[in-house]
Amino acid sequence: MKTNKLLKIFGLFMMAAFFFTAPQNVSAQSSDPDAPTRLTDGTIVGESTGGVSDKKTYYFSFDVKPGTLTMTTDMDPVKGTGGGVIYWTYLTTRFKQLRYNAWAAQGSPTRKMDDAKITIKRKIILKLEVEGQMSYKIKFSGSALTK
Repeated sequence: MKTNKLLKIFGLFMMAAFFFTAPQNVSAQSSDPDAPTRLTDGTIVGESTGGVSDKKTYYFSFDVKPGTLTMTTDMDPVKGTGGGVIYWTYLTTRFKQLRYNAWAAQGSPTRKMDDAKITIKRKIILKLEVEGQMSYKIKFSGSALTK
């Protein structure tokens, strides 16, 4: 009996350790520009279920240093729909626009990439607007990304 109790406690401890140390994708996405979601592992995963005119806006923040910042975006449109569009903008903390683009996915999964040259250490705010019906994954990498 004592062994079973110890095994249960050990199992609970291992589950808690896994939960608190496993990499986690951002699922709680802030729509408040004054309180952007902080990216910790450089990955955003989301789903847009609205119509083409039903645009949702989210804000994220992360730190960069001089180097190259790569954004890889995978979009998977819902079959039988018009797909979706992602509009993204890099902003300073004073909301000055640094770089922007719009990417669409219709019919089949689409991957888009962007490399930005970062010249100074700063905090970047990513303004992300999504519309249509698709799932998406955005991954940041490169020498400019701080850990």
